[in-house]
Amino acid sequence: MENKTVLDALVEHGLISSIMDAMHRRNNTALTETLLTLLRNISTDKKSLEEMVNVGLVDIIGSVLKEGSPLSRKIVVLYLRLLYNMCFNTDMRHMIAGAGLIPVFANCFGT
Repeated sequence: MENKTVLDALVEHGLISSIMDAMHRRNNTALTETLLTLLRNISTDKKSLEEMVNVGLVDIIGSVLKEGSPLSRKIVVLYLRLLYNMCFNTDMRHMIAGAGLIPVFANCFGT
């Protein structure tokens, strides 16, 4: 049996998928802030990033931001910080740009 970090074990057991399921509860701002902070903190881990790609995190973020529901500035900033961390991975950077999220963020900060 190989030695695994706690994060590796959590990712293997579906941590990212569970977080994404919980993200659909958008009426709870405190929960959303906590989940985005957790995602941002683990977004520097290669396995976590791979799982974020597998669950379609960029598409989920895009749909949340594009749906037009009002988001607090704090939530938008947390999304931006998460995407910033994800940009250090070339594949994620291409996915973010391809999803058209740059103008969406500009629009969120403009209002």
